[in-house]
Amino acid sequence: MVNALELLKQEAGLPGRGKLLPNRDDPNFKIRHRILDIATKQFVQFGYRKTSISDIADHAGIGKGSLYLHYKSKLELFLSCQLEEQRDVYEQIDQISKMPKKDRLKAYLECTLTFATSAPLSKALLTRPTDYAALINEMGATNIKNLSAAGTDLIVDNIISSANKELSLEDQKSLAVTISLLTSAIGHLPEIIFEMSEVQVKDFVNTLVSLLDHGTRNLKHT
Repeated sequence: MVNALELLKQEAGLPGRGKLLPNRDDPNFKIRHRILDIATKQFVQFGYRKTSISDIADHAGIGKGSLYLHYKSKLELFLSCQLEEQRDVYEQIDQISKMPKKDRLKAYLECTLTFATSAPLSKALLTRPTDYAALINEMGATNIKNLSAAGTDLIVDNIISSANKELSLEDQKSLAVTISLLTSAIGHLPEIIFEMSEVQVKDFVNTLVSLLDHGTRNLKHT
């Protein structure tokens, strides 16, 4: 069974998907870590379309040509930033997969919903529809669909199937996709929505997790 981190590494190995940081003892680790840190801040502040490789290189204290030695395009750089942001949540999913089966779905929901409301780069992308559309266009809808399918299979195998075996495989996949879509939708919510409703993000996540977990435990194949 493929775990989440293995899947992330497989994604990083695909053409045009981005690069994971090398090990800390690699001579390129420090400069790539610096580039990704600066690039992430630039993408969050200005968006994908308005961020320039030149500005990132300037802030990193290197030449534009030197940056291209590490990342061949703005798309590869952005996707590399995204991979690093996702690494933590993938590690959490692997830990969740080792939990007692009855606790996995609730823990997964809490993990993904917390990520959706707090991950700076992913949230910034989702709240900028034109940037999101531009990225999909550059990556190609087919590539995104294939990556999404692999992620769905992982969640079904490691999380959902153990939580509700009465559901058919098709319904388990539908549930995984529904959770993914809900997570993306929440990622679109601007911070002001929470401020106006006077609801803390953590309380929102906890309430939503309880509702979803209770509902999915009562789901049966019909």
